[in-house]
Amino acid sequence: MRICRITKRYPPLIGGLENHVRSLSIQQAKNDNHVDVFIMFGKAEQADHPNLRVIQVPGSRLAKLFKSESAISIFSAICFFWKVSRFHKVHHYDIIHIHGDWVEANLARVLSWILKVPAVIHVHSGLNQSKLYKFFARRSFPHAGGVIVQSSDLLEEMGSFGVPNSKIQQLHSGIWYEQFKLSKNLTNELPLRLIAIGRLHKMKGFGYLITAVSQFANTDVTLDIAGEGPERANLQKAADESNTTITFLGVVKHDQIPNLLSRYDAIVVPSVVLTGQTETTPTVILEAMATGLPVIGSEIAGIKDIIKQNINGYLVPERDSDKLAQAINTMISSPDLTKKIRQNNRKISRNFDWSIIAKKVDMAYISSGANHN
Repeated sequence: MRICRITKRYPPLIGGLENHVRSLSIQQAKNDNHVDVFIMFGKAEQADHPNLRVIQVPGSRLAKLFKSESAISIFSAICFFWKVSRFHKVHHYDIIHIHGDWVEANLARVLSWILKVPAVIHVHSGLNQSKLYKFFARRSFPHAGGVIVQSSDLLEEMGSFGVPNSKIQQLHSGIWYEQFKLSKNLTNELPLRLIAIGRLHKMKGFGYLITAVSQFANTDVTLDIAGEGPERANLQKAADESNTTITFLGVVKHDQIPNLLSRYDAIVVPSVVLTGQTETTPTVILEAMATGLPVIGSEIAGIKDIIKQNINGYLVPERDSDKLAQAINTMISSPDLTKKIRQNNRKISRNFDWSIIAKKVDMAYISSGANHN
């Protein structure tokens, strides 16, 4: 199958979307597909597989001048349309897979109509709740050949926009399962070593986590936070005022994550819902599960799709530091349950290997009308 993938952002830019697109493209290339990835921002030098090409469209410098994400998307869509149309004349794609939002859904519709190729739109993040956004969404998503979403909340939202259930596929992100090994460092001894990973942004809820761990003594709990972002100064101030050992690790490269996770006893994902912004399924949850770490996470969006209470982790209400502290205390006081969760996570995470996710994406392509050559 010849796959045309379109995404505004690609590595070496750091983010869940960027890693998702690159990893899925590599796995599809390994499966004897020919994959062309058209990008606006990032680098096109990566040669991860002979069947994979990364093509940067012109216009990235001009695109950076736009103030809003919608304006960047519209400009990028024009650039993508021009470039993909030219390449299709030579390579004759079987499917067009676009990662984005309502603007990209319209691009999928137009490319599919003009090039006579099935197209799917892949939505990764939470949707805007404004009336203007919903106006455009209702006139965009239902016309795409297929819609892939990463959480049950997004699936319901697409239904509210008028997308038929037959067109929607809910697929989580993936991991390279074999890169992760069951951590042998976990013990029942204190302190409990916690890790949180993500951009230091209000949506990640790290402030609530710092408040929660501040209820424990240094001898009971320690917390490391990996990442950088606009909330660094505020979080550092809160950490300095805490009696608990809280360390900021800075940016950690994605290929260092398996080794990093193996040093800890649990991961905490205290994300919150902001206006127009919400988590789907943070990849770091799946990576932590593959390492055998219990997950303490907010009961929102894609997190609750993966984490089941006392089965493979603990769910707590968002923005509730006291409930976070209670979940941490449960880990300390219930070593047998923690051991069970470790075993469950290692087993469950195998289902999210990219080899399995890529096959499910293929089924979404076929449902959208693509021929699987």
